[in-house]
Amino acid sequence: MRLLVKIKKLVVLALIISFIAVAFGVLARVFYQNIARQEKIDLQKAENFTNQANRLRDQNNINGSKIYRNEEWGFEFQYPENWEIEENSVQTVSSKFNLILAPKGEPYQPLSPILLNVVTPSFGDRTFQNLNKTVSEVNVGGVIGERYEYKLENAQRISILLPFGDLRMILGAGKAYEDAFNRVLETFKFLN
Repeated sequence: MRLLVKIKKLVVLALIISFIAVAFGVLARVFYQNIARQEKIDLQKAENFTNQANRLRDQNNINGSKIYRNEEWGFEFQYPENWEIEENSVQTVSSKFNLILAPKGEPYQPLSPILLNVVTPSFGDRTFQNLNKTVSEVNVGGVIGERYEYKLENAQRISILLPFGDLRMILGAGKAYEDAFNRVLETFKFLN
């Protein structure tokens, strides 16, 4: 009789252990399925976010514009599609990188329609010192700088001086090209 009671207890114990093992297996499977489902949802959210960001970028691309992007220097902007860009056409010790933007087919002008110039701090800081100018604060791509309006060689000019890491960035344009210049400024983004 005692042996029968012991066997019954062992069978009950074995059934309880089996039930716990099966329950643990089921819970583990449900847990891992939920993790996989959540990862799939997170991946879908990331894809949706990326698609939405790309759609917004496309919507924000002003009609009739091209995008200039420079990964090395870390910026991008839009400019009129009937304009062209020439990189590093100004060779000076103070200029580390520069762009000239001009309408296609327009003859060369000593004062380019739009200029972007990455320069040494000393050059950037002294360039506008002795000009008769109007100065205001400006925000370009989240960076605060100074906007100068002045006359140079009988031409009205607009220039913006921005801090740019250890360097300075000058964005400038002839007043006659202010609309195109404003398009560049409104869409200017620093990538870092």
